[in-house]
Amino acid sequence: MRSRIGKGNPLYTTAIGKVLMSEWTQASVRQTLSGVTFDKYTDNTITKISDLHAVLKQAKVDGVAEDIEEQELGVRCIAVPVRCPNGEIIAGLSLSFPVIRFQQEKRNEYVESLKQASAKITEALTLSLEELAH
Repeated sequence: MRSRIGKGNPLYTTAIGKVLMSEWTQASVRQTLSGVTFDKYTDNTITKISDLHAVLKQAKVDGVAEDIEEQELGVRCIAVPVRCPNGEIIAGLSLSFPVIRFQQEKRNEYVESLKQASAKITEALTLSLEELAH
């Protein structure tokens, strides 16, 4: 996996980007990505906003987004949202794999582990905010 300090990847190619956008309205997604050229990094890269909308809709329903070799061949990523106490998505939490190490039969375990970790972060944020209020 290539990681470049200080560099980002397009929202539409990453699990984190998709999970962060999963509760945006279609209008917000269109506006945010209006100047973006949907470059094709691999054969799996989403290259149409209509396809992205469908993926985001499913990510909202499932509470999880994936990048299945969309940004980089050989790399798969699963992400869940991290929410602040009011329920708003403020971050994402992800797990990346070389595809040769990803086990489809364990996908639900991976997702559940991420969701549990996300819930713990939200709980810690809630407790911190309550302490600040007192």
